[in-house]
Amino acid sequence: MSVVVVTAFAMSGLAFTIPLAVRRIARPLSTAELADFLRGQRVAATFLAYLAGVTLALGWQGIWAVETKREPKAMRTAFSLALNTLLLLGGLTVFVLGLSIAAGR
Repeated sequence: MSVVVVTAFAMSGLAFTIPLAVRRIARPLSTAELADFLRGQRVAATFLAYLAGVTLALGWQGIWAVETKREPKAMRTAFSLALNTLLLLGGLTVFVLGLSIAAGR
């Protein structure tokens, strides 16, 4: 699971920052087509990063659940709260991006 998370974060970071180097384009694009392509790649990279975050959170919480099965309140740590808060914010971000795509923006 750790390998999946690390590679997903790396791939999404590359796709977000340098999308033209990550994905080859077969033909020259107009300015509008290039803008649409870049936006689509960045939205896909954001979604991939969100999925990596979900995988990270589920993996950590699974490990914590096994380690603290006798004392569930031990799972309430600052890291757990931060991870779940980031996951919630990431979910809202992906939701808003999905709505904007559906609206045609």
